[in-house]
Amino acid sequence: MYKKHDVKVVPQYTREHITMMKKKFFFVTCLFIFIFILSATPSPVLAHVYHDDDGVRVKIIIDDVYYFDADSDGAEDDVVVHFTLDINFEGWYLYKLEAELELPSGVVYKHKFYTYEIPSNYSVLFMYNHATEPEWYIIKLECTVYANYDKFRIQDSLVFDPPKGIGGTEPLTTKLFM
Repeated sequence: MYKKHDVKVVPQYTREHITMMKKKFFFVTCLFIFIFILSATPSPVLAHVYHDDDGVRVKIIIDDVYYFDADSDGAEDDVVVHFTLDINFEGWYLYKLEAELELPSGVVYKHKFYTYEIPSNYSVLFMYNHATEPEWYIIKLECTVYANYDKFRIQDSLVFDPPKGIGGTEPLTTKLFM
């Protein structure tokens, strides 16, 4: 009456399936370890204002960036950066101001200025014959203050779009008015 069936026990997971699960577990574990290490590592984030407990305050803010024909060569290829550099510190200090202009093509122009004990001020940076390509530019100002055997770094950056004009033929020149 009853027919006997051959019952075959099939394992739920094959060897290939177990190997695949081990690989996925290893990948997910490595991913979590990587995320944990990144979140635990302090990042060198630079702000545009720095304060400390001793009353030192350093601030840099890019107020405006534009282009025009500042050197009267007939081409609107000169970048003008208006910025505020405020250093509130009692005593002697030296600072380094770095200006970095990144063109849309990836070309980066870097300029460094060193000076000491300049009071809080509004400054203008002229970058002659630098705006030579259409599209978006990035200007970054970074100030490093050396005071009391310590170093403070701050930065500010701004993205702007200069003219769709042609490249300049004059040599690159930079002037800083403080």
